[in-house]
Amino acid sequence: AKAGDDFSASYQNPGNHIVITGIIFPSLDGIYDIPATIDGKTVVAIMSNAFYNSGATEVYIPDSVKTIQDYAFNGCALTDVYFRGDAIFCYSKAFPKNFTLHCSVNCHDRNLRYYKSAAANYGATWEEWNGDA
Repeated sequence: AKAGDDFSASYQNPGNHIVITGIIFPSLDGIYDIPATIDGKTVVAIMSNAFYNSGATEVYIPDSVKTIQDYAFNGCALTDVYFRGDAIFCYSKAFPKNFTLHCSVNCHDRNLRYYKSAAANYGATWEEWNGDA
């Protein structure tokens, strides 16, 4: 299976972008490593309820993703979320509370709104990450 086969996605204009709308095959271990591209299209967003009741506990977000909508991880007992790139726009209810937010060394400014300062708003603990999966 190629990267992206586990995710349902829809195309957006401009035509080179794609958004994740759901999970086709739930992960048995709760770990989801979201690809930066699916079918040659850049993954730019995770939509509301995309991971609803998917059993997600650990999620890796590629640096291509720029937006995570409210309730994207609704019904999940997240323990860890790893960001591979810079701070992105996450709606205030994007994540359930009580998880650890990890910021990659690839993040150019660790004080951007989403990290450290905002982790508490999401009920999260902030932790630096060396970028290895």
